[in-house]
Amino acid sequence: MKKYQVLDDIISVGYQDWIEGYMTSSEFPWYYINKITAYDPNAEDPHTGFSHVMLGPGEKGTNGIEPVVPILFEALGDKRPTELLRIRAAMFIKNQTGAETKHHKPHRDRPEDNKPYKVMIYYVMDSDGTTGIFEGDELIGEVEPKKGRVLLMDGDVLHASQCPKMHNQRIVINYNYRI
Repeated sequence: MKKYQVLDDIISVGYQDWIEGYMTSSEFPWYYINKITAYDPNAEDPHTGFSHVMLGPGEKGTNGIEPVVPILFEALGDKRPTELLRIRAAMFIKNQTGAETKHHKPHRDRPEDNKPYKVMIYYVMDSDGTTGIFEGDELIGEVEPKKGRVLLMDGDVLHASQCPKMHNQRIVINYNYRI
């Protein structure tokens, strides 16, 4: 059984363009993160990136989730989330890691969460830098960043991002939720 599902063009092309313009504008706030996949501040993680937590632990209010929530609802169709746990945008820039680095550290988004949850990754733009799907240390699949594409998976699936080598940036919106 496949551990993930890929859907293309779940929102209109006009909305895809608007989301890309919104997240690449000088008005959108990006915050530097020096350990992009390490949840433990003492853990080793040589990979840096930019992040914008729109909804998550410690956030007061919804920090700009209004434009991106419809993407989740369109992707889920008749299913409705019972709880939104986190919505986070992530951006990696060209050649941020050395040529020897294929993927960042495989991880689960909420390793502390003992209750089942789901993950959705929305690709804001065409880029390179796949999302790797892992079983232990073994890479079992890769998803190419394509504008308007969605990756759906259970929260216990190990996955890892990758910096682009040909495009200037790779931007995704990562959703954690319960159904």
